[in-house]
Amino acid sequence: MFICEATESDRERWEEFVLAQANTHHAFRWAWRAILSDTFGHRPHYLIAQTSEKDRTIHGVLPLFLVKSILFGRALISVPYLNAGGILSTSPDAHDAIIERASSIAKDCSARYLELRHVNPISQATDLLLRSHKVSMKLSLEADPEKVFARFDKKLRSQIRKPEKDGVSAEHVQDPEKGVADFYEVFTRNMRDLGTPVYPKKLFLNTVRHFGESAKVFVAHYKDRPIASGITITSGTETEIPWASSLREFNNLSANMLVYWRVIAESARSGSAAFDFGRSSPDSGPYRFKAQWGAKPVPLHWYYRVFSGDAPDVNPKDKKFSLLVSAWQKLPLPIANAIGPFLTRSIP
Repeated sequence: MFICEATESDRERWEEFVLAQANTHHAFRWAWRAILSDTFGHRPHYLIAQTSEKDRTIHGVLPLFLVKSILFGRALISVPYLNAGGILSTSPDAHDAIIERASSIAKDCSARYLELRHVNPISQATDLLLRSHKVSMKLSLEADPEKVFARFDKKLRSQIRKPEKDGVSAEHVQDPEKGVADFYEVFTRNMRDLGTPVYPKKLFLNTVRHFGESAKVFVAHYKDRPIASGITITSGTETEIPWASSLREFNNLSANMLVYWRVIAESARSGSAAFDFGRSSPDSGPYRFKAQWGAKPVPLHWYYRVFSGDAPDVNPKDKKFSLLVSAWQKLPLPIANAIGPFLTRSIP
């Protein structure tokens, strides 16, 4: 098996291979190579396993990024900021060859560890450290949104209808850059209130530009002000909402419920068989919120090969993190928005 690093000239054959695999997560799409390198400056190492140097038949791929973190040191990650990634292969030989090349690159880059974010477990990863402490929450869909709506209990249906009765409107914003502007207005304030550094606006602009019609922005307005929003990405037969936010001072209007319903309905109409609410810790508040829609947990499997020190463990319940969260919540919004994008490049 021959392993090479992909260049821009390999984009078309990379995409053909990825899209030919069943239910491939959008983390494998070539678009992320440009999005994350341009937004955060992380160097991509996109690996291809092919039959030989001359026979370019692809048997596996691995999208990697070198993340230089002031908090956790250097790491080679597939794929930072997303729930999935890892190795996509059609043979055990390709899988093993890719891991060995990735490990070699990690050592050459002085990375502390290699991190592979898989959804499904991999049988040939016996020498890797496994963490499966997070889940994706997925809701099965039908082509008719009304059939999906009918599955909800009476309380949930009432929560979805309530915002419009109170004057809230929610829609898919056709102009993606206008949608990102509204989304970011909500997102920055919500992240500050949660005590979490915010991603740069460039991340979302790059995402909607590179994914085109596969990325959609949904915004809820109340009295002409955006108060809840979310961005979705569709790949194959699945739609995911990787980012969503709402303003806590308008919690009584339940605008986020209307946004989620608009997103779910649009996903169903567009042909998606499943809607992914994103990553959660089991039995947490976000987990229970997603479960009320009928979403079922799908365990995530993140694998590590550690070269120095310990594998990273970002636990929000850790006392040192809770103190940082409390301090961040007290920052004036302009300061939080100025510092946040610098920090998030180091927290993948």
